[in-house]
Amino acid sequence: MVHAPMGSPLSPVIANLFMEDLAEQAMHTSTRCLSTNIQFTIEKVEEGRLAFLDVLVTRSKDQLSTAVYRKLTHTDRYIPYHSHHHPRMLTGVMRGMRDRALRICDNTSRQAEMEHLARVFEANGCPEKLVRKTLTKPQRQQTCEPDEEEPPKTLHLPYVRGLSEKIEKTCGPLGVKAIFKPQSTLKQQLVRVKQKIPEEKRKEVVYQVPCKDCPKVYIGETKRTLKSRISEHKQAVKRGDEKNGIAVHAHTTNHSINWEEARVHGTAREFWKRRTMEAIQIRTEPHNMNLDCGLHLSPVWYPIINSSTTPPPPPT
Repeated sequence: MVHAPMGSPLSPVIANLFMEDLAEQAMHTSTRCLSTNIQFTIEKVEEGRLAFLDVLVTRSKDQLSTAVYRKLTHTDRYIPYHSHHHPRMLTGVMRGMRDRALRICDNTSRQAEMEHLARVFEANGCPEKLVRKTLTKPQRQQTCEPDEEEPPKTLHLPYVRGLSEKIEKTCGPLGVKAIFKPQSTLKQQLVRVKQKIPEEKRKEVVYQVPCKDCPKVYIGETKRTLKSRISEHKQAVKRGDEKNGIAVHAHTTNHSINWEEARVHGTAREFWKRRTMEAIQIRTEPHNMNLDCGLHLSPVWYPIINSSTTPPPPPT
């Protein structure tokens, strides 16, 4: 018997091959013993009720009524309101549940379903005013007429609270629609197809090295492993390299560098992307020990990167 994980691109292929073989056996003979690794189930009407997917159909005399069906294992847990997600994603869950209720429920169950959803989303931390406003807003009507307008340009970015809202306001007047996605998903946290690479062995990274005796940190980028780059910084400190920001800080302040706490900020295969990430990180870190600001960025980006950022001084 083959076990395939849910969500894997290979799982549907394996399932289809198995079912094709099973169907062929069933068509050729009904007496041949089928595989014991598959079981067939049947849903029967109980007390006039029958569940089909997420619809609960109830028969009363000569009438049928419909409501939303939830399994006994359903927990009513959705994205917590205070989690790190774009507000549109949070309200999107509520709109999706609202629209499902409007499609499935008839007049006998719709009001009870809406009240249930209101209690559930408030229990997940959503403000009562926002919940009531979202659930009572009419469902958007779909149109079959073709849209002759040119589709808007889109910009896909990871969501960072505070920064993403500024980018969205800047992109709007330019005719660009900003679409944000969470930086960390449940799949990223739970699925580990490959063994995680230790921090010091990661390549093509933007990294940070802190000081042991003050809040100062050094921001850098490297194509090689973090371990190799840290080794070069240690050598620079030993010889007092005046072109190395860590070495200059260590010798001018007599502070110790916390090499063990060096960590990766992000990764990028392309050199210019790493340089851009490095420059942004330097400008958003008020306590950096870098000797310059790295790659030149247009001043138009300063209000977006940090509302308090001012044009950097020229490199020394």
